[in-house]
Amino acid sequence: MSSPQRLPDGRLIVRHEGRDYQIPKACPHRGAPLADGYVNGPFLRCPWHGATFDVRTGERLRGPACPNLPQPDLFQADLSQSGSSGESER
Repeated sequence: MSSPQRLPDGRLIVRHEGRDYQIPKACPHRGAPLADGYVNGPFLRCPWHGATFDVRTGERLRGPACPNLPQPDLFQADLSQSGSSGESER
């Protein structure tokens, strides 16, 4: 498992299958910092109460009842270069 990556501008990014998904900083359940969450494939697990989200869609898959994450923004950021900024496809 890994954790989300924090870009220099503070955005959180989860990389899955060569794509970078921007996620919110806080879990919608109780505000846990998702930067401390756990990533396993396309799934992000909240560090406090275990709510699990699909980073591709934002859908909550299990855990305490809470809203889905907002629809993730897809970025084409090269995370291997420090200071790079992604371009949103939207």
